Amino acid sequence: EGLLFDSLDYMNMMDSVNKHGDVTNDGSGYLGCFYSTDEVDMFAVVSRTDLKVVLMMPTGALYARVKLVLSRIQTSLVEAMMNPFLDLELPVRSGRFESHVDTLVRNLE
Repeated sequence: EGLLFDSLDYMNMMDSVNKHGDVTNDGSGYLGCFYSTDEVDMFAVVSRTDLKVVLMMPTGALYARVKLVLSRIQTSLVEAMMNPFLDLELPVRSGRFESHVDTLVRNLE
């Protein structure tokens, strides 16, 4: 849990740098591999509304499609959040969203 909070702090810092033009950014919000340990690498995308999607993968895994997968997860999450009965203060509980994310992550392997 500490690793996730540390990485979110770092991601916020990187996103702030990107928004101020100090680091090359293609406008997609993709931060790439923003945090790495001996065991996992963390990738992220940040939307224009500051929605953050983080993907943790084993260090050294194949990363060719990470940007595409993060973008699709972000799109799926936005679609799940469009439910008018969703409480935005609670985690998203959607079987369709979870199934879609599971499929995307499995296809990364």
